Amino acid sequence: MSKRFPFRPDELKEFEEKLSSLSDPSDDLYDYPYWYGMVKQRAEIDKDKDVNLKVPELIWGHCDEYSKRLIDETIENKIIFSKPRIICFGKINDLLDSLYDEMVHKYPKQIVLLTRLRNERYHAKASLYGAIKFAVISGIKKSEILKWYPNFIDNQELIMGIDPFQKIRDQINPNEDSGERTYQLYELDEKEKNDLPFWFREGNYINFYKEGKTFTDSKSNKSIALNSLERSMFSCLTEIKVLLDKFPESHKNSLFYVNIYEQSELIKHWFKNNNEEAYLLLIKDEEEDNDSNETD
Repeated sequence: MSKRFPFRPDELKEFEEKLSSLSDPSDDLYDYPYWYGMVKQRAEIDKDKDVNLKVPELIWGHCDEYSKRLIDETIENKIIFSKPRIICFGKINDLLDSLYDEMVHKYPKQIVLLTRLRNERYHAKASLYGAIKFAVISGIKKSEILKWYPNFIDNQELIMGIDPFQKIRDQINPNEDSGERTYQLYELDEKEKNDLPFWFREGNYINFYKEGKTFTDSKSNKSIALNSLERSMFSCLTEIKVLLDKFPESHKNSLFYVNIYEQSELIKHWFKNNNEEAYLLLIKDEEEDNDSNETD
């Protein structure tokens, strides 16, 4: 009997036995106790968050991890990767939903057990829809996903999740509309990817816009239109500048600081050579102000 969860009803044992019976002994990809172990581990690490907010953020995070890991893989390999996750997480999600409802009804005072199952329940859902989102944005048909998980809810808001870093961007980049969606590298088409400078494909604080925007300089009140690539770069530069300004002196030799500083310098250099008008209006004066402040 576990000291951590001293109350272990028969229904919980039956649930675990059911998972074992579902497993395919000839295929490790369909080892249900293994996938349930991942759900349990995630729930134990992150168990005190707001469920309503955390599930969409976790969906986004799981998909983001998968998409970056398999960005150069074929659609066939993406199917091999996502299919067992959707099938297994889907069944675990449904069984946990039923188990939790049953436990709430039978053992309403067993708070430790119910809290554990509640957390496992929302991590199972996040794991499932993170894999579903990955499949959808990879080009796998929803009709195929429905075969893997018959209870699939085709809801765009649920599938897409919420980028947890958007709140940070909203705070440090008031030039951008928080309601407008940004994209990750793996969400761009091949032409959009090919238009990117090689150094602006990966790194911290890089998010892509698919539409351009007109920006106005607060000092001169002059405006200039930036295309989608220029806007993505300028937005990245704005966010990095806020971080660099707040960086403690003692950490300025850290790899993170060096990386984002180098990113900002590359963006400035790119504008200087490719759109001098935007550089002079939006970047140059601010650079000179910073240099003056450092001299002072």
